[in-house]
Amino acid sequence: MECVSSLSSQEALIVSYTTLVAAVLSLLGASFMIVNYLLFSQGKGISKIVIFLAISDFGWAAVEVIAYSIIISRPELYTTKLCHLFRLLWQFFSGSSVFWTLCISIYLYYNISSLGQENGCVPSSVLNFIFHAISWGLPIIISLVVWRFDLFEDFPGMHICVLREPYHMILWSGPILLAMLFTAFTYCILIKLFLKHSLFTNPTSPQHSNSSSPSGKTSLIFRVAMYLLVFVVCWTPSMTSYFIQYWSKCVMFPLVLISEALLQLQGAFDCLVYGLTNKQLRSHYSNPLHGLLTFLFSPILIIPSLVTYIRRRSNLADSRKYRILSQSREASNESK
Repeated sequence: MECVSSLSSQEALIVSYTTLVAAVLSLLGASFMIVNYLLFSQGKGISKIVIFLAISDFGWAAVEVIAYSIIISRPELYTTKLCHLFRLLWQFFSGSSVFWTLCISIYLYYNISSLGQENGCVPSSVLNFIFHAISWGLPIIISLVVWRFDLFEDFPGMHICVLREPYHMILWSGPILLAMLFTAFTYCILIKLFLKHSLFTNPTSPQHSNSSSPSGKTSLIFRVAMYLLVFVVCWTPSMTSYFIQYWSKCVMFPLVLISEALLQLQGAFDCLVYGLTNKQLRSHYSNPLHGLLTFLFSPILIIPSLVTYIRRRSNLADSRKYRILSQSREASNESK
């Protein structure tokens, strides 16, 4: 691959169009995940984490679609301030997506390591709070630091902003690389723990429900492994491109094109994993045309789905209150 200091105008345009198409696919994919969670999910287990990964992917893709639509159609409107704003939004949502993927691996580790125990060492409410603090809090802090100290610079040959060195390494590439290494390390430990439990734990024990049996854990590991694989596949070319540019000051067009395409496709790949590993979803969309139409129109279905979700939750709350009142009345009548 030829090493140059910046992309040509034609190469930059190709990268921009590729990024826009990939971002649109991810926007549709993330929207599809959100819509189906709101309509069908019971909000239990790993789905409570995956939905926030989808929300991060949605915000990330939406920012890219808007930004590159302006860059391609009206580049003169893409001012420095607007470039900085979109970079901050992109950094927040994409960073949040990275940290939610990290939290998925932590969730799996916690789930496997507590196999055979009635209660884990950390309550689920506390674990969820930690996940939200990591996945929303850290990107907010990093974005605020970038904004406060104005750490931006232009990417060679393109109408986009990046962080200037050494802050790009400290506040962006470094944390992502650490997240990738930690995820890989955690997953290796998980395999060891799972093999230990599946070999030495009695599968007929009452403690082995559908969610805690070895077969259930195998399914969970496979599902989570797919999300982690998407994370590695999408981010590795981008990290490779960055480090090549960092050390050699070279911008390689083919590598930039591949890295941008895969990076922006993360939401679409996450949606693919969501569909392939969700039996309920596959049974609901037994008609491929139904699934395709829902996928294509999912962005405009989010609000109606949210309204349905709120009504469903309200009805469930009313049903619980009615059941509690009925039980208290029966107890009162029996006491009389």
